[in-house]
Amino acid sequence: MFKDFSFKKSKLPSNLLYLDMDGLLLLPTGERTITISEPKHLNLIDKIMQNPARILAIIPMYRKKFISDIGCAGKIISFAEHDDGKYVITVLGLCRFHIDILTSQDNMDNKIVPIWYEFLDDLDLTTQKIDNRNDLNNMVFDYFNLYRDTDTIEFAGIQQISDTQMISLLSSKLDYDTNNQEQLIKAKNLTDISEIFQNIMAVQVAEYESKVSVKH
Repeated sequence: MFKDFSFKKSKLPSNLLYLDMDGLLLLPTGERTITISEPKHLNLIDKIMQNPARILAIIPMYRKKFISDIGCAGKIISFAEHDDGKYVITVLGLCRFHIDILTSQDNMDNKIVPIWYEFLDDLDLTTQKIDNRNDLNNMVFDYFNLYRDTDTIEFAGIQQISDTQMISLLSSKLDYDTNNQEQLIKAKNLTDISEIFQNIMAVQVAEYESKVSVKH
């Protein structure tokens, strides 16, 4: 991550190429692993990889339409090409932005102009702490060991991962709808993000327990 504020700000690009893939959510400090298969998206990644910065934008979308006017810039930190021609990339979230609406109308080349100033604090999120981390640990344990039978995890392991690693885990593993995506991309800090994830898990755990009780 960037360390000096002036350096961070100077490295933020004036325009970005974005992936128009439904269901993708990238949060600052979070990591997402994405499989790329469509020719259009393969070409887009080729263009991004030609730039040493390897920065792209991910904007929450549904049916190829923006859910929000806020997206998140990320850096490609790993890249692999499979035998079948697909790319698998891992993207690290850096900083959110508002889309400049005046320049987002013509998206034929998947290029947008970002407005950064409201979200520059994202570049310092690694110094933040989740206020209710114990509550989050308990909910994550309940969710993965009750609701997701195939993803059971040890409670000690939950306690050991960092706050930002926890956000990465939840953003890639949880099932959330377009309303959740919009709430998450607009959240102010790690604690707010954590609370949204807790609410999502609590609802899904309650639904699971209700179904189980009905069967019995």
